[in-house]
Amino acid sequence: IEGIDLSETLIKKGKEKYPDLNIYTGNMLHIEGTFDIILSLFTSFGYYRSDAENQQVLESISSALKPGGLFWMDFLNAYHVKNNLVPLTVSELENGTRVEQHRSIQDRMVVKDIIFFDNDGTRSYQERVMLYTKDELEAMFLEAGLNPAGSFGDYTGSIWTRESRRTILYAEKSQGYVV
Repeated sequence: IEGIDLSETLIKKGKEKYPDLNIYTGNMLHIEGTFDIILSLFTSFGYYRSDAENQQVLESISSALKPGGLFWMDFLNAYHVKNNLVPLTVSELENGTRVEQHRSIQDRMVVKDIIFFDNDGTRSYQERVMLYTKDELEAMFLEAGLNPAGSFGDYTGSIWTRESRRTILYAEKSQGYVV
């Protein structure tokens, strides 16, 4: 089992907490190795600003899968997000840091501005993720040589609908043809 993340900080924390994990800093655009299964969980897809780069991620996944290998993706449900977006949440961490999360939809992306207020001042970060629909994702899978095989609307295995909270898809890498 291997895991990658762009964040050196998160990989370092992961290794400190779970020293036996085989995790490293990496980029989904260039997955190294060959795998029977690849998982993309908790909307870890769609962060590139262009469709071409996001498609390249799926091409990289397809290239890293063995023929007949499986790809599972847990992604937001664009319909649910558009209909249920909470524009502002405010919380407080155990150390007293106040956290504000401002959310909006701009063009085809969900934009989340995260602001931390603590004794050291104010820090802010921004996340952007594309609002791909289930149909768009399945079309992108096919273009990458990944054959959609099924979907769920949550982790309990519920049938996917436009009202589902999640879009969980699985696909099989094309086996190719033997001549």
